[in-house]
Amino acid sequence: MLVNDAGVTGKRADFMELDATDIRRTLEINVLGPIQTMKAFAPLMREQHGGVMINIGSICGLLVNTESIAYHASKGALRMVTQRAAMELAQYHIRVLSVAPAWVATQMAQSVMEGDPAAEAHGKSLHMSNRVLTPEQIAGTVYLLAQDEASAVNGITVMADDGYSSFKL
Repeated sequence: MLVNDAGVTGKRADFMELDATDIRRTLEINVLGPIQTMKAFAPLMREQHGGVMINIGSICGLLVNTESIAYHASKGALRMVTQRAAMELAQYHIRVLSVAPAWVATQMAQSVMEGDPAAEAHGKSLHMSNRVLTPEQIAGTVYLLAQDEASAVNGITVMADDGYSSFKL
């Protein structure tokens, strides 16, 4: 099993103020990093006649919000990488899918919410349970998808967003 979970958000900036260096860095980490890691693991999984690769995407790969353009572009690209790799690696019994969380209580989200009660309240309000998700909840989703019982799940993005993508207020 491989879980690609490294990522950065990139700098939030108005479109006219975008920084090409930041965009490249975000794409390199969020897209090229997972591709290179998948490429390294694919031969090993082929030799063992199967495996599961799970990319940690984001709701930002499907929906627009206030995150950076680079982050949206990178998570959208990772979704396409997941689908294309799944199509190609299925012949080796390798499943490839992605998990798309909403707000998760990680350092990335904490840096947005820290010292800003309005940002924290907003983050909570985006979820049906009115709370920011925990890393353990996302890990549990990954665990379930990695099981043989989930062998019919391949090439898709599973929303682990506590309803964020299901409604808009």
